[in-house]
Amino acid sequence: MKFKKDKIITCTFNMGVYSSLDVHLQPANKFIPPWWKNIPRDINEEGLSFPVVGKEIIPNGRTVKYCPSFADIFNLGYVLPAPVDMWFSVAKDNHDINYWKIANEAFEIEIHHDSQMIQHINSPIKKVFKFVNPIQIIGPPGYSLMQLPMFYHYDQMDDWYVPYGVIDIDIHHEVNPQIFYVSDKDEVYIKAGTPLCYYIPFKRTDTKVEMKPMDEELKNKVIKSQYLAHRSFSKGYFKKRKYDI
Repeated sequence: MKFKKDKIITCTFNMGVYSSLDVHLQPANKFIPPWWKNIPRDINEEGLSFPVVGKEIIPNGRTVKYCPSFADIFNLGYVLPAPVDMWFSVAKDNHDINYWKIANEAFEIEIHHDSQMIQHINSPIKKVFKFVNPIQIIGPPGYSLMQLPMFYHYDQMDDWYVPYGVIDIDIHHEVNPQIFYVSDKDEVYIKAGTPLCYYIPFKRTDTKVEMKPMDEELKNKVIKSQYLAHRSFSKGYFKKRKYDI
């Protein structure tokens, strides 16, 4: 197959998955956590340590709603939703006793033995399950995929999360997210449609980091950046973004 420049292909043998658009890779901004959507932009007077002056014109202190990094994260890459209900259980007193069930037998779960990682580290991870993803991801030469947990989705990260990883999708096309069971509960239930992890495509480069003493050119760049970030009461740097969630 000839790829168009910078085009990534997803494909599957599972026709149920193919015909169900809601379990394909989805733009990340479809899975913004509700707490961030609902948080106010300004801190109310009770939450401030200074008197509010001119509050009809000048906004109060800002919440993280104005932080550009949040907007960037929630708009970057794609999310893999769980295509089926999944249930996991790990005994509290014996991590060798573990079970899993999946709503559709056409899908698979595998288990990474503790000797592969857990026995060698001090961590809250009780068991590593692996979801055998029916979706294959194929990238053009030089492209990889970054796998990241669902940051700031606190309702699920207390029980499980998919860890950080990198897959060279121009060579390896299986993208099977591991599920780290960290819950103190006897069981964890992942409902179909639950966001499992972020996938962010990137082109591999030989970019290097270099430390330099501050000169006039670099100083001017820093000054300009600081000015753009702090020239407005209302939005500042965030005003420069192309989106406002």
